[in-house]
Amino acid sequence: GACLQGWAAVEKPAASRELSEAGLQQLQSGLAAVRAMGAEVFVPRLMGALAESLARAGEPEAGLAAVAEALAMVERNEERWNEAELHRIKGELALQLGRPAEAEVCLLRAIDIAQKQHARSLELRALEIASREIAGLDRGATKAGASEDRALEGRHRDARLVEVGALE
Repeated sequence: GACLQGWAAVEKPAASRELSEAGLQQLQSGLAAVRAMGAEVFVPRLMGALAESLARAGEPEAGLAAVAEALAMVERNEERWNEAELHRIKGELALQLGRPAEAEVCLLRAIDIAQKQHARSLELRALEIASREIAGLDRGATKAGASEDRALEGRHRDARLVEVGALE
């Protein structure tokens, strides 16, 4: 219960900084208690929540470490239902750290996994972030070239959204 209460406190839209910090601490202590019991089921999802919470607290490197640990657990236990979401989180953390190439790889991996699992909502979530964030980055191209790239990526995103039935 402590993990979920902490997660909810961090996620609350109107949460004050103090409430968010307290929620993060509660999530961390609850997760430590769960892991001390030797439990690993659902732990990768909680580690993903921890990673996102750490990112909001300005600690994206610590968030990446939590995601790496969660992904290792996914591999070890083959608990793959949350794998796409973990790669999406890793991609968002890479974006926060100014690593667009790494972010793109992670987001594309999240999309691929979600497609294979027929998890449309997770696919669309990663696709939306990839199209918004990656398309908006100027990778040293001219302004005209960057605009053309963004337009092309936007058309690709829209075509994919139509394909999965989210846009008509």
